[in-house]
Amino acid sequence: MYRKYARKDYLRLSNSKKRSGKTIRSAVRKQLQYIRRDMGYIAELVQKGTKLSPKQADRLNIVTTVYEQQRIMFDSGTHSISRRIVSLAQPWIRPIVREKTHANTEFGSKLHISLVDGYARIERLDFEPFNESEGLWREVARYRERYGCYPERILADKIYRNRQTLAFCKEHDIPVCPARPWASRQKI
Repeated sequence: MYRKYARKDYLRLSNSKKRSGKTIRSAVRKQLQYIRRDMGYIAELVQKGTKLSPKQADRLNIVTTVYEQQRIMFDSGTHSISRRIVSLAQPWIRPIVREKTHANTEFGSKLHISLVDGYARIERLDFEPFNESEGLWREVARYRERYGCYPERILADKIYRNRQTLAFCKEHDIPVCPARPWASRQKI
């Protein structure tokens, strides 16, 4: 296997101070070739009768998926793909692009939480990126099913305050307040 060569090539790229697009593309091509070659060796062993444990078979499926995703991105010249796997140990985690100053991309889950009488309820927990504002009316409808009436008010961040949500809330006479009223006050 070419593990030592692959590691050496990777370190050569990561330790270089200036990386041109050409050198990055060449290094990615080499890494993809190493993985393809090693997956071929594993496929030969399996055909000859070697049994993989369930954990090894699962890891091989994940590696195959990552290889296919990286190959598609390499061939098409793009840097994103749907349902992209970024961690072999945690393949369910997806990158979520956030416009924050300390980190442009976050990893983990996104969730909707409702707070009623001091009790927090997780309305939606998902590792796939989604737009929070699209599901607010569903959460309000679910609240009505649970409690028999609409909420007396909704505290929501800016992202939730779109035309569809505001129209829905106006139709059902629900005031939408900023989630952080102190954030909207001006300092004197």
